[in-house]
Amino acid sequence: MPTGGVDVNNVAEWIKAGAVAVGAGSSLTAGAKTGDYAAITAMGREFVKKIREARGL
Repeated sequence: MPTGGVDVNNVAEWIKAGAVAVGAGSSLTAGAKTGDYAAITAMGREFVKKIREARGL
């Protein structure tokens, strides 16, 4: 399970390489610094979209 450097631009590569899960930190929660929690939700949705696409779902 990769946890370092995972972001929305490379998450599909990790999944296609065989990762069954990933850990995302600041690339997912950056909006928390400014209280932009909607940005966190949007980024979470983008992560899910990219992962589903990489899995062919």
